[in-house]
Order: sequence, then structure tokens, then C-alpha cells
Amino acid sequence: MFKDKYFMPSFGDLLFILFTFLILEVIPKYIFSDGSTGWHLACGDYILQHGSIPRHDFMSYTMPNKEWIPYEWLSDLIMAITVKIGGLNLLAVFITTIIASLFFILYNQIRQAGCNFLLSIIFVVTGGLASSIHWLARPHIFSYIYILILLTILENFYKKQISLNKFLILSFLTMLVYTNSHPSFLLGIGLILVYLCSCLLLLILSKPNNRTEYIKLAKGYFFCLLTCLISTLINPYGYKLYTYIFRYLKGSKILEATQEYESPIFHGQMATTSVEILLFFLLIGFGLTRKKITLPKFIVLIIFTHLMLTSVRFIPLFVVAVIPILGILYSDFTFGLNENTLNSLYLILRNYFLRLSTSLSDTEKNCNMHLLPILTAVVFSIIAVFNISDSGKPILQCSFNDKTMPTLTLDYIVKNKLPANQGFTFDNWGGYIYYKTHLKLFIDDRADFYGQKHYFQYAYISLIAKSWNKDLDRLKINWVLFPKNSKLADFLKESPNWSIACEDKASYLFVRK
Repeated sequence: MFKDKYFMPSFGDLLFILFTFLILEVIPKYIFSDGSTGWHLACGDYILQHGSIPRHDFMSYTMPNKEWIPYEWLSDLIMAITVKIGGLNLLAVFITTIIASLFFILYNQIRQAGCNFLLSIIFVVTGGLASSIHWLARPHIFSYIYILILLTILENFYKKQISLNKFLILSFLTMLVYTNSHPSFLLGIGLILVYLCSCLLLLILSKPNNRTEYIKLAKGYFFCLLTCLISTLINPYGYKLYTYIFRYLKGSKILEATQEYESPIFHGQMATTSVEILLFFLLIGFGLTRKKITLPKFIVLIIFTHLMLTSVRFIPLFVVAVIPILGILYSDFTFGLNENTLNSLYLILRNYFLRLSTSLSDTEKNCNMHLLPILTAVVFSIIAVFNISDSGKPILQCSFNDKTMPTLTLDYIVKNKLPANQGFTFDNWGGYIYYKTHLKLFIDDRADFYGQKHYFQYAYISLIAKSWNKDLDRLKINWVLFPKNSKLADFLKESPNWSIACEDKASYLFVRK
């Protein structure tokens, strides 16, 4: 029979609920603010309908039947199944649960490391605000959990907290699912190499009587690397998955033009300010603490910090790497200033806080059931599946935002049967447009698929560069759907050859006169 204290919520449980309510109720349309979600759902729908993974493109009229490797097929399939069951609301609940679980796990990790509850909350909430820049219903959300799991497994083996067999099995299964969910699985292989190389370096530098320990660790990571490399080949494309990804990474000019690959701008934005706060605590922690961070963990931190500073999309991974380290650096932190220099009020407050922290730590050790997060996820899932309303108003209203996505203009295109192969649309809307209308596209934001030549042709037209007007004529484009605040829309509004057929909050639909 369970004692009541086992059912009490921890602060981690409350943080889970906080993140859940923030995303689902306060900003319900935020995670659908990227049109890429559409083509991921379309790919998942294709797999459900055909019982196979697409091998060639089916969404564009410009690249008909060109070979396409949807390397995120497993994530796409899971997302599509979720939508089939409970619509976009259930997908929102599912993605939100992953995000909330990520920070729930991080909170519990740093509490177990000895970090007091107040600093733990500050670190986790700040990390959440930093990573919110990429809270989108896309497969990269899955990669955050995989990286956290993999880092935990690698570190636990380094600290001899799990056996070699368990280590190899867990890492193999993690990489197997990761490989079929997101191309950043290569980063997972890199993390294993970091731990292996760290052990080899320590083996070289260590005294003879300590080398046996590092030899065992190095062997473990070597076998882990081999088994995980084998697991990455268990995918629908075999070794071709590697060649396809490397070919994409070579297209650096396309990546440079992609917004999420740009460096973060530290000009007061919430996400980047939160990153600065985490870096501040990190520097102070290294300066004041005597706690030791393992060499591979430190190298991983350096790598993720570098990646974060070069690309916005890596900020969440930096958060995943830095929060556990902050938990170690600030473990047993007691605000221990010289008591002779402190006034009595500060001492009273400090002692009260320390007693409270100790009491809460003892209580949280017994909060083993974590029923509140489970109940929260289940309740929101039921609300989504059955579309439950309150006073006639749906409780969940998670959908694509009509302030940033075309709506009325899409209805006009479908109703008036505008020829798909005569259309030119905003690339980031491409997946959304196909998902909503099944119209073949000139382009979408699958930068890995279209190639540099086609992508630059699109860029010349959309940015009014070179012979953009002649390109529209040469391509026989007779209608254009673009954001209201775009340069192309501004020019077409003034052109005598084009007129606005329809508009909504986000877009203009132009047709030739």
C-alpha cells in the first residue's frame, strides 16, 4: 500500500505542468508557426496511405519523381498517426509533452546532483525560455530527447553507474530510433567519439596504475561506437542515408541562407537573453566551485556552445548540455558568505532558505510516482481526441496561425482551380500549402531536396534580384502567393501586369491581368 507522500507533486512535476499550460493555453498556435510541419505531415500521410516510404518527390511540379530520401520518416509517421487520432490538437499535446518531459528530466537530474530547488527552477525555466525559439511541431523536437538520453547513458557508463552490456544495449536502441527520426543522429555518433577520445587522452596522460580503468572505458566506448554505427545502417536506405546527408551538408550556401542556421542575435530577445543568463551562471560556477566536471562532459559543453554561437537551431541542444553541468557546479551551494560580514536579516533569510531547501529535498526524494505530469498529459490528450469544449468554446485551439499563414487565399486558389504548375509560392509556406490543398508546388523549404540552382532561382525572384520579372514570364507563372510584408508583394502591387485577386491577414494572391 502506497503512502500519501509518494503521490505528492515535486517541483519538477509543477514545472511540467507550467510548460504544458504555457504552450497549449497561452501560446497555442506557436508550435505551428512553421510551414514545414505541413510537409512532414504529408509525408507521414503518404506512408499511411501507401504502406511504404516515398522514394521520389510527390509534392512539387518542378522536380517530378526526383529521388527524395525522407530521413525523418519515423517522426513524420508518428506525427501523422497522432493527427489522424486527434487532429492538430493532439499533435500539439504530444509535442508539448515531449518538451515538458525534457525539462522535467533536466530538473530531476540537477536536483539529484545536489543543486538546491531555487537555482534548479531558475536554470530550468531559463533554459526553457532559451530553447523556446525552436519549439515547433517538427522532428527536431525528438532529437532533443535522444541527445539527452544518449548523453546520460554515456556519462553513466563513464562513472561506472551501468554495466557494459546495459550500456551497449541502451545506446544501440537509442541510436536505432534516433537514426530513423532525425539526421542529427550524426551528432550522436560524434558524442560517442568525444567520450572515446577523452578516455584515450586520459589513458596517455594517466599514471601506469590508473591506466587499467581507462583501457576498460575506452574499450566500452569503442564497442559502443561500432554497435551504434551498425544501428545507423538499419534504416530504409542503408548507407545511402549517409551519402544523402553529406551531399546536403555540402550545400553550404543554401544553409547560409536558411534563417535557423544563422548565428543568434544578442540584442535583447528573450531566447538569446536567456542564453546569456545561462552563460553567466556557467562562468560564475566555474570560478567559484571546486566541483569537477568530467573531461568528456566539458568537451561536449565546448562543442555545443560553439554550435549554439554559430546557429540558432543549436540553442536547445546547448541548453540540454549546460543545465546538467550547472547542476553539478552549484550542487551543495549554500550562499556561504562570511557570516561576520553579514547583517542579521540576511542570516535569518539565508538560514530559513537552507532549512526550506533541505525540507523540500527530503520531500522530493519521496515524490516517486510523478502522477501529476502523467495525469496532465492524459487529460489534455482526452480533451484533444474528443474536442471537449467549455461553454461552447473548445478548450484546445492549437492550429496554424492565420496571422502568419495563408487562409482565404488558399480557399480562392482551390475554388477557382488555379493551375498548380503556374503558381509561385513562399517557400516556408510550401509544406503547409500542400498539406492543406495537395497542390503541387514550385518550391517548399526542403533545402536538402531542391538543390542550389533551383533554390537560387527562387531567391532571385522573391528578392527582386537580376531578371526576376523575366524569370516569372519564362517559367510561365500566372499566380503568386506571398506574404504581405515581402519585397516581391510590394513590387507586384505596383506592377501593371498583376492584380490582387484575394488577400487575408498573412498573404496576397496575385494573378496576371
